[in-house]
Amino acid sequence: MIFISLPVLVVAHYGGHARLVGVFFGAWGGGAVVGNLAAYRRLRSGMSGRLIAVLVLIQALPLAALALPVPAWAIVAALGLSGLGNGLVNPTIHSLLTLRPPAGVRPNVITAMFTASAIGAPAALVIAGPAFTSFGSRPVVTVAVGFQLLAMIWLGAAAVRLAGTTAPDSPPE
Repeated sequence: MIFISLPVLVVAHYGGHARLVGVFFGAWGGGAVVGNLAAYRRLRSGMSGRLIAVLVLIQALPLAALALPVPAWAIVAALGLSGLGNGLVNPTIHSLLTLRPPAGVRPNVITAMFTASAIGAPAALVIAGPAFTSFGSRPVVTVAVGFQLLAMIWLGAAAVRLAGTTAPDSPPE
């Protein structure tokens, strides 16, 4: 729901300029690309669970700016920083989520992750329109950012726990 809120925020609070929506999306995407490039170099030596926990917060905390009446440049900066955190941490998080379960259930884990995403994204879109209409942009964004922050705290805690473990051995082929 975070990304669907960007055009709504631009229309409701930033003059409705389509170009600004592109700048917002571009800021997040640019940060994510820079983060992924940095992560590629960093992953050679691995990431500690504590670093992962910090990086998921760097991804989530700046999004709070979306819920506040701040100037557009602050939203651009917040989205860029959030994208950077996302790009830095996503490769490691996805590696942990795919390699730490026992080999026999790994395909089920991947399927469950993709299924949750495939259901969650359209469900958020179905909920977003009526929610924005009923409650306004800032309250809906505040709730979405709150859920994102809680999810990232949970993910950071799991990373701290899992990062110190070794992946189970693969079954014989």
